[in-house]
Amino acid sequence: MAQNDRWTLKILALPIFTDDFAQAILATPLANLAFVIATDAGSGTAFADQVASWAPSWEEWIRDALFKDPLKLEQFLVTSLFS
Repeated sequence: MAQNDRWTLKILALPIFTDDFAQAILATPLANLAFVIATDAGSGTAFADQVASWAPSWEEWIRDALFKDPLKLEQFLVTSLFS
């Protein structure tokens, strides 16, 4: 499992994120905020595109949860950057 830090768990506890989305994030390297910040995505859309490029290597349930509402990925990035 990816490294889960305290801030990631606090961010994912916000009511804007579903349990499925949170579990999917925690099952990937995206659980590590240093990794998320290091992606150096210029926008939320660019971040979602980067995640989409990695998604084929992840389990299907993770892809389904993350891309059910791609706006959640953008919200996760913005919340991570300003935490």
